[in-house]
Amino acid sequence: TVTEQELMRFAVYNIVEETMGEKNGGIVFRSRDDKIVAILFGDDMNGVYALAQSLSEETRQCVKKFLKFTVTIGIGTGQDTLHEIARSYQKAISALDYRFLLGKDNVISISDFEGNRGGMTEISAEWEKKLVLALKTGTAKEVNIVIEGYVQALKQSRIPMKTCFIHIQKVNVTLMNTVNELGGLELFDNPITPFAEMNTF
Repeated sequence: TVTEQELMRFAVYNIVEETMGEKNGGIVFRSRDDKIVAILFGDDMNGVYALAQSLSEETRQCVKKFLKFTVTIGIGTGQDTLHEIARSYQKAISALDYRFLLGKDNVISISDFEGNRGGMTEISAEWEKKLVLALKTGTAKEVNIVIEGYVQALKQSRIPMKTCFIHIQKVNVTLMNTVNELGGLELFDNPITPFAEMNTF
């Protein structure tokens, strides 16, 4: 029997095919891991990129309007040869990782993020100081405010996702070290494994 999830995938595929398919010069297909892929062609790279953005946004809105749920669309980089299409696909997949920063229901272009380092090293150090102070002298509410503020700073920095996770790991280390310094780890019956839990993002 066809599952409801499979029906939804088929419905999304139809919308993508309608917006990005042959009538707009594109090829649409499903990948082995059930992602829907569209390849657009053209002589002008800037024109193809603009077309990809506009058609992706049209697709996102159509899915939301007609299917009543949301999708996130990643846009890769323009390539000059057929042999480089796989690279563009990997870039589009990488763009999807930025859902952590931007949230779902978005069109995300990898070119908006590549090469951006955002100067987060100094910012991160300041937030770590605030976090240690809140842990030692503040309330649980104040600690949560500092952590939420730090995550918001990460989101606004638009740094690459790999770098973003490195900063989050540093916060985990700061939390663990400070709680251990205060003797707080002994209060937990089970081992704390924040690094393992990060892999579930």
